[in-house]
Amino acid sequence: IPTFLPTPPSDAQAVATFLDSRPALSNPLSKFPECQAACERLRQAKQQGEHILLYGDFDCDGVTAVTLMHDVLRAMGVRRSQIKCKFPHRQHNGYGLKWSVIEDHIQSRRRNKNRPSLVIALDCGTTAHKAVRKLLSAQMDLIIVDHHDPDADQPLPARPGRLFHLNPKLWRGRREWEPEHKMDNMCAAGLAYLLGWALVSGTRCEKRWKRDRALILAGLATCVDVMEVTGINRVLLKHSLFLANDPSSLASVPGLTELKDKIGPDPRTGLPVTEETYGYYWGPRLNAAGRMANADDALNLLLATDEIKAAKPVRACMKWNSWRKATELAMGEEARIMAVEQNARTKPSIITLCKPTWHPGVVGIVASRIREQYGRAAIVASVHPDPKKPGKGIWKGSGRSVKGLPMGSIFHQASKEGVIVEGGGHPIAGGLSFREKQRVNLHAELASRAPGELAPVAPSVEMVASASSFYPFEWAAIFRRLAPFGNGNPPPALIVEQAELLGIRVRT
Repeated sequence: IPTFLPTPPSDAQAVATFLDSRPALSNPLSKFPECQAACERLRQAKQQGEHILLYGDFDCDGVTAVTLMHDVLRAMGVRRSQIKCKFPHRQHNGYGLKWSVIEDHIQSRRRNKNRPSLVIALDCGTTAHKAVRKLLSAQMDLIIVDHHDPDADQPLPARPGRLFHLNPKLWRGRREWEPEHKMDNMCAAGLAYLLGWALVSGTRCEKRWKRDRALILAGLATCVDVMEVTGINRVLLKHSLFLANDPSSLASVPGLTELKDKIGPDPRTGLPVTEETYGYYWGPRLNAAGRMANADDALNLLLATDEIKAAKPVRACMKWNSWRKATELAMGEEARIMAVEQNARTKPSIITLCKPTWHPGVVGIVASRIREQYGRAAIVASVHPDPKKPGKGIWKGSGRSVKGLPMGSIFHQASKEGVIVEGGGHPIAGGLSFREKQRVNLHAELASRAPGELAPVAPSVEMVASASSFYPFEWAAIFRRLAPFGNGNPPPALIVEQAELLGIRVRT
C-alpha cells in the first residue's frame, strides 16, 4: 500500500527512493487542519443522516474524484439514497462550480425533500466566488477539493465550519508544508484519495474501503490530467499501474475491466497496462462522455458493480470517443488552415482561432494540436447558447500554453479587467468565455499580457545514450526502473544510428 516519503537528504538515497518508490508511513494531507476539519464535517454528516451532493468537473479527473468520494462515503455507511452526483454540462453550463446547476438540482427535489446540506466540489470551486457565496447563503456547507490556481487578490469568503478548502496551492509557506512532497502538483482525484485515506483512518467504517480500487483511479487521473510524474504522483501512478496489471485488483473496477476487453491490448506495448494505456486509450474514452455530451456515462462506468452493468456505459463512452475523433479531425483541418493564415500575417505569441459552429467539446484538443504544430500558445473557441439571453450566444474556448506563458493566470487577470467574461486554469492550460463585442480585440488584449516576446518553442530531443551501448534486454530493464514516464519524467531518448525508417504510425 503506497504511502509517501519526503526526499532524503542524500543524493544516492534520493535516487534509490525515486527508482524503488518505497513506501513510508504517513499521509501528508492528514496533518493539515483543513483536512482534519473536513473529515470531522463528513463524520457529522454521516451521523446526522444528511444528504450530500458530490459536484465534479466533467473531465476524467473530476469523474474519478467523484467516484473516489462516493466510495468513501459508502464505506462510512452513508446510504446510497443520501448521495447525489452532479456534473456541469459542457455546452450548457461550461466549466467549474456553477450555482445554476446546484439550484436546478435543489428545485428538482420534491417539496425540498432530500435537499443537500453539504456539497463536495471536486476539481473545481477554487475561483467560483459567486457560486460559493450563493451556496453558503442557501445554508449549505461546502468542501472544496481542488488543485487549480487560486486568486490571490480575491480569496473565497472565510467561513469556518461552513467552508473547507483543500487546495495545496494555498498552503505554500505554512509550517505544515513540505515542498518535497510536491502536493501542489496533485490532481483532484489524488487529493480525494488522500482525503479518503484520512477519513477512513479515523472512522469506524461499516464497509471495507477498497484501497486498491482507489489507487487505480487516483493513478489513472494523475496520468490523464498530465500531472508531473514526481513525488507523490510518481508513487500513485506506479502503484496504480502495478494494480491495473493484476486482474484480481483491476476487477475492483469492473468498468475498466470491460473497457480493457473492448479496446483490446495496446498494440504497441502488448498485454501490460502502461501509462500510455491510461493516457491514450482509457483516458480519452472517459473524457469523451463529458466532451461530447454529459459525464454521467463515465461515472456510471466507474461506479458499475459488475461487468454486466458496466457494458452499457462502456459502449456509450466508446461511441462518444468515436464521435470525438471524427469531429476533431474535421475541426483540426479547418483550424490548421486558419492558423496558417494568422501565422503568416502576424507571427503571434498566442494563436487565437474562433468559429461559431465548432463543437465546444473538442476545442481543447484542437488547441493542443495547433500548439504542437507551431510551438506557440493557442486558443480555440466556439459559440454556446447564452442562458441569460435566449437566441444569443457566448463564446467559450480552451487554451494550451507553452513554457513561460502562464495561461490560467492571464485568463483570470483578463476576466478581472473585463476583457473577457470569465477565465482561469493552470499555467499550461485554461478556459475562457467572452462576448462577441470582446472577440474583436481578444487576440490583441491577451497577446499584450504575454510576458515579453516569446519565440516559438521548437521540438527538441536530448539523446542520453546510443541504443547500441547496451543489449536490448539491458535497456528494457533500465526503462522499467525509470518508468512510469510522463510530464516531468520524460522517457530517455536513445539514438539509433544507420536505421531505416519502415513506416509512420499516427495515434488518434
